[in-house]
Amino acid sequence: MSTVFHNNFPDYNVQLNVQIPIRNRSAQADNQRAILTQRQLEAQMQQLKNSALLDVRNTFIALEQDRARVEAASKARELQQQTFDAEQKKYQLGASTVYLVIQTQRDLISAQGTELRALTDLVEAKANYERALGRTLEVNRVTVADAKSGQVDQATLIPGTLHGQVVGMDKVYREIDNGNGQK
Repeated sequence: MSTVFHNNFPDYNVQLNVQIPIRNRSAQADNQRAILTQRQLEAQMQQLKNSALLDVRNTFIALEQDRARVEAASKARELQQQTFDAEQKKYQLGASTVYLVIQTQRDLISAQGTELRALTDLVEAKANYERALGRTLEVNRVTVADAKSGQVDQATLIPGTLHGQVVGMDKVYREIDNGNGQK
């Protein structure tokens, strides 16, 4: 025991441990994981491209269909207007009744509503198409520089705005202020 505590050993032992990886399994696994991740990202990128292309195609088709709907609704309204005018003339000559005049007037109002709905759908389809192409700001003449400065140098094409302000809001604010917060 005294040799153990006093460090009196007759010989010394040195050990050297060398590991040489013949088949580096962890590096191979990392490499395969990276390849798999790359393929997944490429697949996601392709899905996004396909989705964007499909969105552009669908919005273009909707735009074309809505243009055709507007033309058809416009023609239908024109024909209904002619029918109403003819029915009024017949009534003035005594060859028709008030009921038929009112009925053709109702049909004319319905045709006008259909035309208005078709126009609204066309505007919405155009906005969706511009969104799908990523040109919404460009088409409406909105720039990031205007947003940063807070000043609009040119009139935008956004409906309901004038010089970057919502039309009619100043009147609303004046009415609220004049009434001390009440209308």
